[in-house]
Amino acid sequence: MSVGHPTPEDDLAFIRRLTSPDLGEAWRRGFGFIYATWGLAFAAPLLFEWARVAGYLPLPAAFWLYATATATLLLITFTVWTARRSRPTVGHQPRALNAIFAGVGWANVAVLAALIAVSVKLQDTRLLMLHAVVVFAFQGSAWYAVWALQKRLWTGLVAAGWFVMAVALGLTVDQPASFILIAALGLLLLMTLPGLLMMRRPRA
Repeated sequence: MSVGHPTPEDDLAFIRRLTSPDLGEAWRRGFGFIYATWGLAFAAPLLFEWARVAGYLPLPAAFWLYATATATLLLITFTVWTARRSRPTVGHQPRALNAIFAGVGWANVAVLAALIAVSVKLQDTRLLMLHAVVVFAFQGSAWYAVWALQKRLWTGLVAAGWFVMAVALGLTVDQPASFILIAALGLLLLMTLPGLLMMRRPRA
């Protein structure tokens, strides 16, 4: 058989993966790993930026711009590579969760593009701070959908946490140090920590 054509053994292995009871667990752990990685990758430079703004670290003024641009490029590459190597997502709930978080991600991109356009037009980059508020609110809506599907207390608490942090960011938009610190802590508590919890194997 020529290279690139599946053999009967390949087809059988694929069917076994689709019917494996561990597939949902594998999806949960994989998603948790990606989610925790994204949260930590942005929380860490935010903490450094907070230390810079608060006067604790002599970092360059453009640190946050370069750090986030680098982190975003690396994370997108890492996520695409991980998704291509992962097994196909099956089951109604994993597919629904994939769709929810993918939709939230694209909505965040659309809002960011709109805010950039408005900021350039009005010559006011402070409007970009609103993007963080929108991201937190959208993440809260995604986790609310997770809670509605699973009815697990911790997912509801994560959703509520995103909403509370979004309001806190809005209240401190005129206080850069507080705004940045809240954003960093929010990512650690509501993104990295839930991701790590999803990576844990359930008790027998």
